[in-house]
Amino acid sequence: MDNWLKTIKEVLEHPDTDAINFLETFKLTLFASEIFVFTPKGEIKTIAQGATALDFAFMIHSDLGMHCIGAKVNHKLVPLNHRLQSGDQVEILTSQKQTPKEEWLNYVTTAKARSKILELLKKEEKNIAAEGQKMIENALAEINLPASNENIMKILQHYNLTQRNELYVQAGKGALNLDDIKKVIFKQKTQNVFSKYLKIPFIGSSSSDNKEIIIPTQGIDRKATLKLTEENTGKIFKLAECCHPIPGDDVLGYLDENGIIYIHKRQCPVALKLKSNFGERILSAEWATHKILSFEETIEIKGIDRKGILIEILKVISEAYGVNISKINIETESGIFIGKFQVLVHDTEELNNMCENLTKIPEVQSVQRIEQTNLQPQEQKT
Repeated sequence: MDNWLKTIKEVLEHPDTDAINFLETFKLTLFASEIFVFTPKGEIKTIAQGATALDFAFMIHSDLGMHCIGAKVNHKLVPLNHRLQSGDQVEILTSQKQTPKEEWLNYVTTAKARSKILELLKKEEKNIAAEGQKMIENALAEINLPASNENIMKILQHYNLTQRNELYVQAGKGALNLDDIKKVIFKQKTQNVFSKYLKIPFIGSSSSDNKEIIIPTQGIDRKATLKLTEENTGKIFKLAECCHPIPGDDVLGYLDENGIIYIHKRQCPVALKLKSNFGERILSAEWATHKILSFEETIEIKGIDRKGILIEILKVISEAYGVNISKINIETESGIFIGKFQVLVHDTEELNNMCENLTKIPEVQSVQRIEQTNLQPQEQKT
């Protein structure tokens, strides 16, 4: 009851709080049972059952909630809307660049957090609108025009907006190209508009003209270790499509009845099956490449989403290592992103070094190579 009374006091101390919104949010916690969670220092905190990581951040301190970018629950990275359970250890992750978002209202269940978010959003919108108004007035002043109702109406019509405050907010957020005021709205002459793009070297699918021609091996010494070089790639051996080995992987060779050698990772399920059934056809193999050929690999990156994080990742991959990217797939949910990048590398050393440097980006929590294990590889005659 003391906690409920304290919440009422905190909410009512802000005169901007809407009474109806307060009643709707406060009744969410009035009859809710409590759970017990721990801070990283071992302190016990009580919070309403069903509360999320973001609720917990605002319960500890409003500034902590305002700059919350995620949390670690039991040492595992979780999104803002992760629901807490009794006995959880909760560590709040923050960034001074973080600001409250409107979708946060869907992430919280406690009255205190919801009320504080609404207050912060209203305050932020007011500041953004003031900055946007200043930007509009400065744009008009550059062409010696006043911020009259007539001129503002022309600007509203151009951007398909109806409210002046909405115009200022959108301008303050940078959602409008204010160059249009000078170049389009109040000028008849048409001008070209240029856009800037981040140039990333992407590799397309290989041409059908570059197909490998495998020449069957004659009189192979099965007791000797096969040296895998660029010169004999596509001539005496072929990389298995089931596991996609690259230089640096621990590999073995399988010699089929046509004299073609297929190179597998040693832990490949297909290789293990071939080894158990056709042990006499298994060859020792090791890499002896000179960083000429490139091999496609997939890495998975998980971390906290923020503006500009993708550019930082691409800089490490494409600029620092000169690695080409063939495909990107990124998904985000509640402030957490998971990205899969198909890259072309020379060997595992280059891949591992790149992954290590990616983990140095503060928001990146994990980077791992996705092992490809297709249990139905290309035809290998036995």
